[in-house]
Amino acid sequence: MKIYDITVPIHATMPVYEGDPGVKIDAWSAFAKGDSSNVSMLNFGAHTGTHVDAPAHFIEGARKIDALPLEVLIGPARVVRVPDELTEITPEFLERCDRFGIVSHSDPGIAVVHEVIVGGGPQERPVE
Repeated sequence: MKIYDITVPIHATMPVYEGDPGVKIDAWSAFAKGDSSNVSMLNFGAHTGTHVDAPAHFIEGARKIDALPLEVLIGPARVVRVPDELTEITPEFLERCDRFGIVSHSDPGIAVVHEVIVGGGPQERPVE
């Protein structure tokens, strides 16, 4: 089975959801400063980059991400690239993706984390 990594790399200038904290990446230690290792300190909200929303995000008392079985996060998916100028993802947009050739992937041999995955990140790439 092919597995594709479609994650978006986290960086300090990446866009974040309005109202969420921005991304801050600081050097905690560095060889260049005489430290024994390079270590970064990361500070960002849970909705930064590629992520999974647990049911508890929207439903009081529902399961948190650590309580979800991994099996519910793996399966066939269609990966859709969202144009930068798009401000709302509607069912109509998703239905038109194949016809417009934006990006579509329906190979049942691909394991990714949701039935429809949207994003504007890097090209999907196989995991070795």
